[in-house]
Amino acid sequence: EFRRVLFRSLSAVWSQPVVVEDIAGAGGNLAAERVAKSASDGYTVLYASAGVLYFNKSLYPKLSYDIDKDLIPVIRVARTPNLLVVPFNSPYKSLQQLVQAAKSQPGRIRYGSGGSGSSMHVLAEVFADKSQVQVEHIPYKSSSQMVQELMGGQIDFAFHNIPVVMPFVKAGKLRALAVTSEKRYFLDPSVTTLQESGWPIVWEGGSGLLVAAGTPPAIVNKLAQDVHTILSQADVQAALNTNGLEAAPLKTSEFRHSIQEVSAQWRGVLKKTNASVD
Repeated sequence: EFRRVLFRSLSAVWSQPVVVEDIAGAGGNLAAERVAKSASDGYTVLYASAGVLYFNKSLYPKLSYDIDKDLIPVIRVARTPNLLVVPFNSPYKSLQQLVQAAKSQPGRIRYGSGGSGSSMHVLAEVFADKSQVQVEHIPYKSSSQMVQELMGGQIDFAFHNIPVVMPFVKAGKLRALAVTSEKRYFLDPSVTTLQESGWPIVWEGGSGLLVAAGTPPAIVNKLAQDVHTILSQADVQAALNTNGLEAAPLKTSEFRHSIQEVSAQWRGVLKKTNASVD
C-alpha cells in the first residue's frame, strides 16, 4: 500500500531504515496515543487518517491524548473521498431507491463500516440524517471482512474508501452509487457525486504525518520538506493514484489549520446525528 511506498522512499532519503508498525484499534487512537507519549525527537511518526485527524475528538468522550496539545501536524500527505457502494446484485440501482427502501423499512437496511468512528461510520450516519431514515450500523473488526460480507449481501451498503472498493466495482462485484468528492473522481468519472444526486454532503478525507509535541521545529520542518519532495516524484504519485489517492501536501501551519477547520465543520454534524463511541 502507499504508506509503505512513502516510508521506503524516506528510508532512501535518510539512508537509514524506516520501520512501519501497524497499530490497529479504537479508531486509530491507540496509535495516536503511542506517538503522543513517545520521545519528542522525531523518530516516532504517526500516519493518521480521518478518524484521528477530524472525528475522534468529537466521537470519543474520553481520549488519552489531545491532538491539539500532544501532537504536532507535520504535513498532510493525501486525500481520498469515499464511495457509496452496494452489492452488484443489489436491487438498489440508485441513491433514491436505497433511500426509499430505508424509508419503507425503518431500521431494516444495514450498512457496514471498518469500525465505529471511521469515515465509513460517520458518512453513513450523516447520509441517514439528511435522508431522514433509520438504518442499522454493523461495525466490523476489519474493513476487509466488511467488504466480503457486503459482496455476499449480508449488509446493504457502505461508504468505503475508494482505494479499497474501486477494484471490486471494476470487477463487477460491487456497484457504485455515488462518490463523496466535490467533483467527480478521476478514477471513474461516470460515478455521480452525492451533491449531484441531491445530497449536500462533501467529504474528501485526508491523511498525514504527526509527531509528539515538543519535537524541535528544525526536525519538524526537515520531515515536512523531505515528504513534500517525495510527493512530487513521479513514481510516488503513480503509487498514490494506483491506490486511489491524490497528493495533497499541506505543511505544518496549513495542515494544523485544515485539521481545525474540518474538525469544526463536522463537530456540529456529529452532535446532531448523536454519533458517538463508548
